Amino acid sequence: MNTSTRLAMNRSLLVAARCLAAGFAAGTPGITALWHDRGLSRGDFYLLEILFAIALLVLEVATGRFADRFGKVRTIKLGFVALTLGSFTYSVATGFGGFLLGELVAALGIALISGTDEALMFRSNVAIGQDTAHQRWWTASVGASFVSMAIFALIGAHLSEISLTAPFVFCTVLEVLGFVLCFGLVEPPKGLTTQAEESGGTLREAVSAIVLSSSHIRWMAIAPGFVAGINQTFLWMYPEYLAECGIQLAQTGYVFALFNLVAGVSALTLRGITDTRRSVVIFFTLICGLAGSTLGLVYVVGGLAWLLMLPQQMVRSVSGALFSDTINKAIPDAVRVTALSIRNALRVVLYVTAMVPWWLGIDELGRTAMFSVNLVVLILGASILWVTSPRSVRVKG
Repeated sequence: MNTSTRLAMNRSLLVAARCLAAGFAAGTPGITALWHDRGLSRGDFYLLEILFAIALLVLEVATGRFADRFGKVRTIKLGFVALTLGSFTYSVATGFGGFLLGELVAALGIALISGTDEALMFRSNVAIGQDTAHQRWWTASVGASFVSMAIFALIGAHLSEISLTAPFVFCTVLEVLGFVLCFGLVEPPKGLTTQAEESGGTLREAVSAIVLSSSHIRWMAIAPGFVAGINQTFLWMYPEYLAECGIQLAQTGYVFALFNLVAGVSALTLRGITDTRRSVVIFFTLICGLAGSTLGLVYVVGGLAWLLMLPQQMVRSVSGALFSDTINKAIPDAVRVTALSIRNALRVVLYVTAMVPWWLGIDELGRTAMFSVNLVVLILGASILWVTSPRSVRVKG
């Protein structure tokens, strides 16, 4: 098999690897029940996720530099090793400390893979002369990962009926399979000339590519992080809200499966969209959908009210896939993973910022009050993002 064929295969293998990396979705339906069973409060839920996000923030740039210097394929393999250890740790954890260790090791795995897989997809397409295919392949991988999450969530919910830790044993098996799959990946040629570039460029170049070189690129790096950060805060209240809607633990698997299918299909609709102005319009449409969903959750509980969460699933997948092609084309190849890691780190900062009020207020103020806080922050943030958005959108859009 020649190199060109193997590079073309990279794309399918990366889609499959991303699906297996999403194995943690198996634990989502029963994770809060597991935490509660091990003595954690709702405030502890958010503290765990804040510490996880901080670890992710610290690790993102370091792992990006590692990938640029020592290879993307090697980095993804190490990521699956860490995800395997993280899911196994979760399966044997008995309290906050054990869960925290599992979160930190999983954060390392996510940081190693995050950005690296996107960069490898982009470089593989460029190496075989199909650079225009990146957006199509990347959105396909995002969509496929959410479809796989739907399947894993359904399996995980049923496993939770047997044991609350069984989904994480299942996840451990999936991550091992992901590690094995990585041996089919091949490193694309760098096509570099200078010694500085061969060493992975400089951190200053990576920061400049995302933060300093263009106000539009900086906006595209930050804006999806804001809406995704707000959206993520809802996740840990899903099981509680679904229970109040009369949905039992085993049934939550079907609900989470539907959520992930909606997310996957939403991501796939972006496959042909490369126009930046259209992407920005879609972004603000997502914000409107999230605001409407939040408003509904403030006032409605019971019956089919959980359908109000569907717009949040579109935000989960679409916000992450938007602008990938535009951002990648603006990044020098020598610092591609580092730059994407810096973009991801900026988004993690916004996620932590959104989580802190929930950690401080959920036990005292309750879920409905915190939904209202989200709504206010969302409106204020959207207003700022509209004012600072690319001028062509505000003038022509």
